[in-house]
Amino acid sequence: DYIYIDDLVAFMLAAVRTELEGVFNVGSAQGTSLRELLAVIANVSCLDPPVEFLPPRGFDVHTVVLDTAKARHATGWVPQVALPEGCARYWSWLTRLPES
Repeated sequence: DYIYIDDLVAFMLAAVRTELEGVFNVGSAQGTSLRELLAVIANVSCLDPPVEFLPPRGFDVHTVVLDTAKARHATGWVPQVALPEGCARYWSWLTRLPES
């Protein structure tokens, strides 16, 4: 479950405005496998980095999909930036950085 930083900030601002208290899941409410994420990154960056998959470890979490209903009901917040768009925005920002 990945979320673009602007969506996280939007939730935090909504939480402050409503003086929200408690614990809330903030995410996209959509699961994305590592293979899917790698495909999005490869598509956005036009790169195809080598990937080595290792056997899962006992403590690895297989799936993460957050239930964001509580956050949505408390503030009206919903994420606006889909994963491919968020990756494209980040890649655009990253490639504009001056080299050190």
